[in-house]
Amino acid sequence: MKKSIQSTVLLLMALIVPMTATAAYDQLADGVYLDGTTLYITSGVTSLGDLQVDPDEIYCYATIPPACVSNTFLGYDATIHVPAAGMVSYFTTLYWYNFNNILSDAIEPMSVAMNTTEAELEIGQQLSLIATVTPSDATPKTVYWSSTDSSVATINRGCTVTAVAAGECDIFARCIDKVAVCHVTVVPPRVTITLDKHEARLLPNHTLTLTATCSPIDVELAVTSSNPDVAIPRIVNGTIMVVGVAEGTAVITVNAADGCGNPDSCAVTVYTEHGDVNCDGYVSISDVTILIDFLLSDSLESFSAKNADTNRDGKVSISDVTALIDFLLSGAWPQEGVYTVNGVSFKMIEVEGGTFIMGASDGDTNAQNNERPTHQVTLSGFQIGETEVTQALWTAVMASNPSHFSGYYTENNPVEQVSWIDCQEFIAKLNQITGKHFRLPTEAEWEFAARGGNKSMGYKYSGSNIINEVAWYSSNATHEVATKAPNELGLYDMSGNVMEWCQDWYDSYSDGAQTNPCGPVSGIYRVARNSGWNSVEVYNRVSVRWWEDMTTTSHILGLRLALDEDNNSKFRLSETVLTVIKSNSETVDILNGSGSYTVMGDSECVTASVNGDMLMVAGESVGTTTVHVTDNNTGAAIVLTVIVASNEEVYTISGKSFKMVAVKGGTFTMGATEEQGNDAKDNEKPAHQVTLSSYWIGETEVTQELWLAVMGNNPSSHNNGGSYPVEQVSWNDCQLFITKLNAITGKNFRLPTEAEWEFAARGGVKSLFYKYSGSNDYDEVAWCFPNVSSSYNYRCPRQVKNKKANELGLYDMSGNVSEWCQDWYGPYDSLWQLNPNGPSEGTSRVFRGGDYWSNPERCRVSNRNALSPAESSGIGLRLCM
Repeated sequence: MKKSIQSTVLLLMALIVPMTATAAYDQLADGVYLDGTTLYITSGVTSLGDLQVDPDEIYCYATIPPACVSNTFLGYDATIHVPAAGMVSYFTTLYWYNFNNILSDAIEPMSVAMNTTEAELEIGQQLSLIATVTPSDATPKTVYWSSTDSSVATINRGCTVTAVAAGECDIFARCIDKVAVCHVTVVPPRVTITLDKHEARLLPNHTLTLTATCSPIDVELAVTSSNPDVAIPRIVNGTIMVVGVAEGTAVITVNAADGCGNPDSCAVTVYTEHGDVNCDGYVSISDVTILIDFLLSDSLESFSAKNADTNRDGKVSISDVTALIDFLLSGAWPQEGVYTVNGVSFKMIEVEGGTFIMGASDGDTNAQNNERPTHQVTLSGFQIGETEVTQALWTAVMASNPSHFSGYYTENNPVEQVSWIDCQEFIAKLNQITGKHFRLPTEAEWEFAARGGNKSMGYKYSGSNIINEVAWYSSNATHEVATKAPNELGLYDMSGNVMEWCQDWYDSYSDGAQTNPCGPVSGIYRVARNSGWNSVEVYNRVSVRWWEDMTTTSHILGLRLALDEDNNSKFRLSETVLTVIKSNSETVDILNGSGSYTVMGDSECVTASVNGDMLMVAGESVGTTTVHVTDNNTGAAIVLTVIVASNEEVYTISGKSFKMVAVKGGTFTMGATEEQGNDAKDNEKPAHQVTLSSYWIGETEVTQELWLAVMGNNPSSHNNGGSYPVEQVSWNDCQLFITKLNAITGKNFRLPTEAEWEFAARGGVKSLFYKYSGSNDYDEVAWCFPNVSSSYNYRCPRQVKNKKANELGLYDMSGNVSEWCQDWYGPYDSLWQLNPNGPSEGTSRVFRGGDYWSNPERCRVSNRNALSPAESSGIGLRLCM
């Protein structure tokens, strides 16, 4: 039989027996292993025993056509010794095969490594283990798993360890004779402790309060400090108190008193200098005064710039004044990344820059066509809102709540029913209040953050593969933000709750790699991401894309804020949202560019051009659009949102119309300035700087016909009706009139503050610094005592708009009738002020402008007067909003 096949190469019919978790390898000799009927001979083997055979006459023995000859081994010319007796002991029936069919090129495993060698699990917890065989092409390389004590922990075929009972055991991963071990300790379930703060700042001798929540049950707590020389914790009547000792950082850790808890910690930074601007050892109101003076004069005299940088962002700005004032009021420094507007706080989360694959993979069977092709995107670092913008924050900024789910829903629900344009107006006002440059995230930034940034675990939804863990979906309303689990970056609700606007115009993806993409230059629709509370599961995946007209409002559409990192070297604009009055122009600084730029935008809405490192934007027609600026040398692109506002709005009540004129915010010197001359009174001094946000003010004084249309009566002592100004109204009467007007119009009209009145009377940012409102000649602009004609037989107000307008197109701000302001009356001081509202209390209210009975000096723009709010005495009003 042997001779009959010696020159014949037989085809092998192999039966391969798969390995099982209960099988084990038998080692026959160095480099030779048997698994069932499969014989593995590693490439370095030259001897198996006593039987010597020439290469052409080597045979393998087996009971059946064995798997050991499943691969052809060619070119082997060494002598191999096959131990006949040893081999026969494994098989009952002998088959002979030609040498060329023996598997002799197996690569022996050199080592086995596990992804972890120590693990502590609570009873019921699971752990996934991974074993890596080296080299990766070893044959065989099947790993057999086992537990030394399955009553403590078991391991299944999926390599998942399950903790069963308290104790210790070893989990083995074995490939041939190579073994890796993970030592597992199983402990009883621990109590999870969660603190309300994870970062905090305070001064020495100040106290911070921490609140700990225990789950599933309350336990006795123990608290420790990593650095008692910086901060010392105490538990007083169940409350955790932390006392600042000296400058530095300490980690305050709270655990169960028996040590069997999942602890939580708060990093506490104690400051001894920041805020103490004048370095006198105290933080007081005088530091605020010095800081404001510095911002106005830019003088470093008697001033520590380091100490004034309260938020340690590398610059001294209005935000430092705000932080300092907040500290004096609350006794605690604000957390890093936390901003407060009118008592409502929100947090921004740092997202480290990185590179990711954007879009849906080919294996995602739920993907829509617009989620492909996938493409590589590289982003710089940025910040993004921890949560969607809430109804509380929107109301704090806009003084209104457009949400469908308001009223009986909590103010911590996300705001919705807002268009893309509404979001831009909100951001513009937020930026005015905070001095920051918030914006909407780009679509790429949104998806990168939703995926978890550089910490991404590759989840299908934002933070989990189980949608119920992270998303409110398929329900009948929005829910409070941050009530589901966050994603890897600590961001909430990036799957579910409400859909979120992005900055970009919508378009199809391209497959090229991109760096900091900001979307197409123009388009029809804006991008929206996420799917919201009323969507099904598959639409809450992180790659899902939607598009909407930017005027669309819906009770599923909200927003999340973004903010660029404080990076002084980054290519950027000095503004992210710019408001331009129609037919006016504004400029924006281009920072850290090469000097060569391409500008593209919506020419129907704005005209944009570049002069050096200055972007000039002219408002052509009312609307909201974006302007793209690209650096021609680097290819970097940035986007500016431009809101072109009408310079006037007309409202009609019962057929009676009135006009409101836009006043662009700015900084001016209020009070007895040089052009007021010797006529200036003591109560107009000292002159001081005031910065105002943009607002609207009435083109004229409120007329008798408008008052009659709203109130149903005309209280004027000179009851001429029509377009004569209403007068003989008290400050209290004005408040009632405005309340009724707002109820009719749904707007938020009010009286101007004294600062707003004077800024508008001076001509706002267009001021030519006249003594009177619009001229240095009172006769051109004011009805007052010298020029009220005797032909009328008696002195009285005149119809509005019969004198020349001032630089803003406002009439009669000097003369005709005096006008109530919102403020209580009080003396000036020399401090710079931001949007001042006057004293918090008083006995008299301010009125301004002089009247038909006044001498010209009382019609000057800085002249001040006051009366009890219950008195009228021929005074009228002008609306503001």
